[in-house]
Amino acid sequence: MDKLEQEETAATVFSYLIRGLSNGQRDAVKSELMKKLEPIRELYGLSDEVYPLYIDQCIAHKKFLKVQDAIEAFGNAIARGEVSSRDERIMMQWVLDVQNQVRTYGNIKTKRRRA
Repeated sequence: MDKLEQEETAATVFSYLIRGLSNGQRDAVKSELMKKLEPIRELYGLSDEVYPLYIDQCIAHKKFLKVQDAIEAFGNAIARGEVSSRDERIMMQWVLDVQNQVRTYGNIKTKRRRA
């Protein structure tokens, strides 16, 4: 399954599971999301520390967050002061890792085009 298919599957699973929030089952929904969205964890490079924070942001926004959406959600949560300083450091490290990956891959592409 390619990246796009994994994201679409995860979004579908998320939309079904998020309906449980209306019944006040936040912990059960979070637990189930943690299990079902495991492929996204690997796809997005979410560490053991970042993954629960990512799931919390998905639940808070009531939608599946792709990488750019997650970065914005983390930034907004930090700006509003909704996260602890420890969680802020964890979120910012993941954002930095994502930016470094994009920058690295971008440089490689640029070098290939010039060659």
